[in-house]
Amino acid sequence: MREFKREDLTFWGSMYAEQHKTVQRLNPRVSCFYSGKQAVTTYLLWMLGLIWFIPLPSDAFMTTHMTSRQMIFIRNTVERKGRGGCGLTLFLWAFRLIYKCQGSLLNHISNRNGTTMIWVVNHEEELMELKELYGEKLMGVMTDRPTMLKSYLERV
Repeated sequence: MREFKREDLTFWGSMYAEQHKTVQRLNPRVSCFYSGKQAVTTYLLWMLGLIWFIPLPSDAFMTTHMTSRQMIFIRNTVERKGRGGCGLTLFLWAFRLIYKCQGSLLNHISNRNGTTMIWVVNHEEELMELKELYGEKLMGVMTDRPTMLKSYLERV
């Protein structure tokens, strides 16, 4: 990153706390995303109304999404494996509720100079749903389909 002068453009880190700390020690000038534990803790503190009282643990809050398309995909995948039922329905409902309400969390993080991103967004309808739901609160998305993203951004 130093050689190609990308330290101010790159977020790095790890889902795992020890690897995350190692990455931060290697180059503290590079912005880090929340580790898995930091993300879960942030969600819990937000749901309990206590997020105001703690410093943000990293530079970028990255989370997944639960768009309508994603819910259908997860339900179909689990049911194809012969699982599902009430437990799956309850899990999807709870996750979808958190997803729809997390705009205030994204807003809180961005108001405290943090970056907010959602991953992995690979379909235009998901981009439209995220834009409608979060607007300017969402600062970025990660995708496996950059051409689709570029095409979408050129039209909006």
